[in-house]
Amino acid sequence: MSNPIRVLQITDCIRHGSGVSEVIMNYYRFMNPSEVLFDFMVNEPVEDDLKKWIESRGSKIFVMPSLTIKNTFKYKKELEKFFRNHQGEYQIIHGHTPNAAAYYMPVAKKYGIPVRILHSHNSRGADSSIKRIRNRLMSRVAIANANQRFACSKVASEYLYGDDEAFILNNAINLEAFKFDASVRNAIRNQLSVSDDIILVGHIGRMAEQKNHLFIVDIAEQVIKEDSNVKFLLIGDGPLRNDILQKIKEKKLENYFILPGVVSNPRDYYQAMDVFILPSLYEGLPVVGVEAQAAGLPTLLSTNVTPETLMTDNIAQCSIDNPVNWAAWILGVQGNRKDNCSILEEKGFNIKKQAKILANQYIRFAGEKNND
Repeated sequence: MSNPIRVLQITDCIRHGSGVSEVIMNYYRFMNPSEVLFDFMVNEPVEDDLKKWIESRGSKIFVMPSLTIKNTFKYKKELEKFFRNHQGEYQIIHGHTPNAAAYYMPVAKKYGIPVRILHSHNSRGADSSIKRIRNRLMSRVAIANANQRFACSKVASEYLYGDDEAFILNNAINLEAFKFDASVRNAIRNQLSVSDDIILVGHIGRMAEQKNHLFIVDIAEQVIKEDSNVKFLLIGDGPLRNDILQKIKEKKLENYFILPGVVSNPRDYYQAMDVFILPSLYEGLPVVGVEAQAAGLPTLLSTNVTPETLMTDNIAQCSIDNPVNWAAWILGVQGNRKDNCSILEEKGFNIKKQAKILANQYIRFAGEKNND
């Protein structure tokens, strides 16, 4: 191949703490740059360390206006301008935002992009019913103008495409990087002032309704009633941060919570944890669920998370009806850390192998140049 295929990745952001962003960057880090290069269309500036690495590969970053009701006309105008100015540069676009895709997929089709991939990363479109109805209508436009369908799991595929077939691209990770490391564990726990005898219950996720942080506070209250030798580590940030802090304060649990915000090295923090919990209201297939298993952590997910996430024997599910059940599980699984990497590799979650599969898909698409 004389020149690499240049794929335009379209998403809302490339930053630490974003699950979709992590998936895209995981794949790009292990993509052969002589075969495939990514360019990025985003709605906010890319964080400096990520921007530096992306541009060092020869990739380009295009920052578009955010898609809001007030900004809709401006967003559409900028899309027209972009695809008109870059006509002929891209054979493939890979869209990760089904709502915005209702705008960029038709424009990409209009300007002759032959391969238009729509990628479903979730099992529900929004937290409110009104937004879900709106999103469903918008996603129909996106689907009608895409010609390749991707999803991270069967449930994410069914949510967006119904019974129509989609290519399942696993949320693969660098498994070796998450293997348990006692020295990293000690360093992070020292940094957090968490002694060896403390049970450290971890969670990583955006502080939004979907992730159900307020329920984690209820879980903590129940755990502490039985064993006060515990702390809860909530990594991430988002619109509900102040609500979470307020509930922690109301329950007088300030001494039991650590909220460091978004971190650039989450894999190190998994080493420090003893248990990982994810009581989400909905998920496609959470990257953090894969990462926690790779780190060998006993992991508890809500029953709203697709069972496809359960790939090892120290992960379980529990309904979010009663925090007492979660507390009992947390207190009953100590010392159950395992090396799960070989199992996860067998399941298709080794990014080194999966990146090659994705590259081959791009190469095949570019050769076929579907345009329907």
